[in-house]
Amino acid sequence: MTRLAAVLVVLVALANAAPALASAEPAAVDVAVTVSFDKQAYLAYEEITATLVVTNNGTAPANRVTLVHDTNGPFQPDQWHGFAPDTGGMTLQPGERVVWPIPVRLQTLVDVLRLSFEAHTSDPETDTANNTASAEAVITARTADVVGTLYGDRDGDRQFDQGEALSGVLVQGNGGMPYGEFTTRTDAGGRFVAEDVPEGSYALTLSLPGGWQQDESAIVDAVVGGEPALVRATRDSSALRGSITFDKGTYHVGEVVHERVTLTNTSGTDLSGVTARCVEGAGPNTLSGLGWGDLVHYEAAGVAVRAGETRTWDFTDVVPSGGHLYGFITITCWFSTAFRYDDGPAVTARAEVPGGRGSTGGVLYVDRDEDAGPDPGEAVPDVKVYLVDGTGAIVARTRSDATGHFLFRDLPANQYAMRLVGPWRARGGVDVRLSIFADAFMGELAFAVEPGPNQLDIDAPAPGAVPTGDVPPEPVPQASAVPHPPTLADTGADVAELTAFGFLLLVVGMLLVSRRKRFS
Repeated sequence: MTRLAAVLVVLVALANAAPALASAEPAAVDVAVTVSFDKQAYLAYEEITATLVVTNNGTAPANRVTLVHDTNGPFQPDQWHGFAPDTGGMTLQPGERVVWPIPVRLQTLVDVLRLSFEAHTSDPETDTANNTASAEAVITARTADVVGTLYGDRDGDRQFDQGEALSGVLVQGNGGMPYGEFTTRTDAGGRFVAEDVPEGSYALTLSLPGGWQQDESAIVDAVVGGEPALVRATRDSSALRGSITFDKGTYHVGEVVHERVTLTNTSGTDLSGVTARCVEGAGPNTLSGLGWGDLVHYEAAGVAVRAGETRTWDFTDVVPSGGHLYGFITITCWFSTAFRYDDGPAVTARAEVPGGRGSTGGVLYVDRDEDAGPDPGEAVPDVKVYLVDGTGAIVARTRSDATGHFLFRDLPANQYAMRLVGPWRARGGVDVRLSIFADAFMGELAFAVEPGPNQLDIDAPAPGAVPTGDVPPEPVPQASAVPHPPTLADTGADVAELTAFGFLLLVVGMLLVSRRKRFS
């Protein structure tokens, strides 16, 4: 009797649950969009930020979600975060929410800035009323005076000292919102004024006397109630000469590098406030020069190099792990009394970090449809391709196959010049540099070529050359023509891995079938 009662309880519970299971709604998609400005009103020159939120409120994934926008700005997003209307869009999982801060840069002046977004998805939705959103912000334009003082920093201390005012200099500015221009001239005390111009930032062009150049301070703001600007001119650094040397030509990762910096002032004028502006963070194999003390731009006052003087400084750095990846380390710096890249010497030093090896490949094509990518019928087959190192030596050679593809296998990590043989050259006649990274395969690189002067095969014997005997040439690594069909992506998985994965799937399938039979 007890067993029968238990069975009846179970049956009643199942009967009560059946309507709930039958009434459960199928999974659905519901994409919602909101947009808002961080303020209700802005001055025309202020930075404007909007926040866009895209949410999938549904219970099923929303596929191919894209956004379109409209504005009276006009305004164009710098990044679409995968929602660009001309792409495949994004997939939003149920409950997923994407918050997107959007900097808005006014290109024309409007009284009220309007911004709207509309979301689209390839899936049917339960509610489309929340697919659109809009926001407004009031824009106010004002005018102000540009007031500043121009001085020549003779002692390089970045301070306006007695006797440093530059008088009679033509000052031209452009900027503001709405865009405007002005022209004025400095008085006997170096002071200049431009009255009643639109608020905002203005880039200055200074007609300086010989021997002077403008620096990064030649940007001023016109703001109601703003402070007068100090604009600094520095001595012309074009007569400065420099060099950077390492104590060795070859290093290993983690080794200390001893750097020597040499500067020579070939002019007849003392230079003060000279700093080094180095390429920082350009690559993991790049040294920064940030440990150079008084030479570090933005952080130090700089050094003095008197007329005709040569000065040297010694520093140390450590070879970064990126040296192994690239096969070398490098540093590039500009030396100047200002920050400009077109004044003063640009100096580079380099050393090898051997040991790493890698492979690379690509495709040669003629870009007939001007779409910046290879298409069917554009391949350039049967062209000899070879790589040359920094000493001019050939390190490898190969030939493009019927689809224009070529491959260089297992070469020392480094940067090489790529050369072609025959009536072809890189498009525009540019010098093609090809990098090989340690423990990596860089495949499917596309190189646009065009007909050009016939490039001689440096392996071919010179005309009229007479063989000198059966002495074999020094071997040079040969590259394979094609690593695999061009449509096959190099995923990094080998055949053994794929076979094991397939066997695992087969076992799981057999277990599922067996389990299903047991419960059917």
